[in-house]
Amino acid sequence: MSMDAMSLVFWADPEKLSSTEKLVLVAMADFGNDEGYGIWPSVKTLATKTSLTDRSIQITLAKLKESGFLTFVAEPVFVKGKYTRGNEYTLNMDLLFSICKNEKTKTRIEKTHPGIGGNAPESDSPPPVNDVHPPESDSPPPVNDVRLEGEPDSPKSLINHQLNHESEDRKNSFSDPQSIWDFISGQIAASSSRGFYTSWIGPAVPVSLANGLLKIGVANQHAQELLQSRIGPICNRMIRGLVDSPGARVEFIIREPAIMKAGAR
Repeated sequence: MSMDAMSLVFWADPEKLSSTEKLVLVAMADFGNDEGYGIWPSVKTLATKTSLTDRSIQITLAKLKESGFLTFVAEPVFVKGKYTRGNEYTLNMDLLFSICKNEKTKTRIEKTHPGIGGNAPESDSPPPVNDVHPPESDSPPPVNDVRLEGEPDSPKSLINHQLNHESEDRKNSFSDPQSIWDFISGQIAASSSRGFYTSWIGPAVPVSLANGLLKIGVANQHAQELLQSRIGPICNRMIRGLVDSPGARVEFIIREPAIMKAGAR
């Protein structure tokens, strides 16, 4: 449950969100975390919570996706002959922040979650759906979730400073995909939001390392595009300090569920 997300919805400009849209967003915020991740109620669950019909829920979800307040993440999970959860979504907290009409709520959220609202659009109208980067979008998502400590505006200088102090012996100790990915993901975990790490970096698994190319397996195209654009450049700079190959880089690839579960062996 995210009380902050609920507050933003309650105080959203009524010209931007209808009462029905607000009701559905509040119901969805009840399932998510403070970053707006991890929302996967079924249509029937939302209908029960809101007293709306299944059809009304489906129409409202489509509108919220089109206007950019919701981003589709993954299909329902089907286990042992039945669905264990519905579609997964994330809330666009920046967009909700930008249309919030209560300054006290905005000030409180800026203090408790400084990352929210930092890149809110200046326009009075919601951004087009491509700005929140659903799975079908070709444009890369903004780099909001990963900030390296100490020099938030210059991750390259911090990484180079760290890696320049690595000895050759330490370089040689990173010889397999798992040890390299453990180091890289551990460094990123210290400077990224918990929701971003749990939802996207944690489930990724190392697959192979050949000629300096480290392949990391992810579940779907959305995860592949998101991670490649948000942390790909950072991963590339890190691996070049760990692997003796001038063209070393990290590539995120889509893997089958069975392989994802097994991990790199």
